[in-house]
Amino acid sequence: MVSSWDRLTATATSDGVIFDLGADTWSLPAPGGSVRFDFLSLVGASVSLRTHAKQAIAASLTTRPTRSVHGDFESIRGLFRCLAELRPETVFIEITPDLLLAHEAILPPKKRYLASRVTIALRRWAAAGVGGLGPNLAAWLSWVPTEAHDAGQAVRTCSTTQGAHSPVERDAMLAALHASHDAGTVGPTDYALALLIIVLALRPVQVAWLKAGDLQPASNPAKFAANLLVPRAKQRNGRQPRQEFTVRGIIPALADVLRKQCAVATGPEASMFPAGRSAGPAVPGFEGHLSSTAVGARYKATLARIGRAGGSPLRSRRTFATTLSIEGCSLPEISALLDHTGPDMARAYIEASPALVPLLGRTAGPRFTALACKFGARRADL
Repeated sequence: MVSSWDRLTATATSDGVIFDLGADTWSLPAPGGSVRFDFLSLVGASVSLRTHAKQAIAASLTTRPTRSVHGDFESIRGLFRCLAELRPETVFIEITPDLLLAHEAILPPKKRYLASRVTIALRRWAAAGVGGLGPNLAAWLSWVPTEAHDAGQAVRTCSTTQGAHSPVERDAMLAALHASHDAGTVGPTDYALALLIIVLALRPVQVAWLKAGDLQPASNPAKFAANLLVPRAKQRNGRQPRQEFTVRGIIPALADVLRKQCAVATGPEASMFPAGRSAGPAVPGFEGHLSSTAVGARYKATLARIGRAGGSPLRSRRTFATTLSIEGCSLPEISALLDHTGPDMARAYIEASPALVPLLGRTAGPRFTALACKFGARRADL
């Protein structure tokens, strides 16, 4: 197979860092420190297969964050390490389904998710259009199921500590939250913070980064009461926080809650959820903001106060995604609403949804639709 990569000697990452395609080792800057791609560490791979691996990784580096691509490289490197143990005398000239099955078979049950990471990395390799994959592998990769690590297990098994809440649990949690707010036992700030986590499935860090000016007039007034600019958490490609946003359309009930919260801010650049006096030193531009740890702690404390201890921001995100999956939402839509780095991150919800329907109850869709009508929000362009 000949691709455009065969004619290139150098290219650049999505951050603009130029690297040499001919080198066997690349050391590239990434948030949190540089990462190393050592293609000579692909033990057992032939020279041609290592070259194709370079081309596939290079293709990903041009469009995806460097650290995320390094995760793919490490998954592929782990595959070759296992294969070298299985067949120490073999020089591999291509990757085939039987090699992937052999790799998965030697993994202990709790490590089977590593095989899924290899599958996802090889899907991206196949999408790059370079060689090194067996003639039937691309088709095989398109249908082979993937298995997440503990997150996927928690979703599929409805873990009572890490998995999604059932519709009854979620409805009871919201009812208790509304009642406690009406009674004055949950203040307006904790009420707004909890709604953003339960209804919009925001990460604590996204709540922590919100500023009062992020609540804006609706771009589609016929459909939404306001827009909320939600800072993206993991798609920043090494840039500083609050450089990329997802526009979420907010309907009236939630918009009213957020407007009241923003009204106490000192200006549009002030934190939507201000920290107390003892917040400590802050990152420039985030003076007066809560930390993501503090947001998570306040959310858990609010749930305990309303008699719903055991919840967490993570469980609320899994509840949101699981319910959308049961409703029939697509993989790209769920990924976009969860602010994932790519659709594969949400694949566990799609794969699990048929089994979750009898476990969580077939009323999940109608219940969530009713919830959305009162407090919901979607991406404004979805």
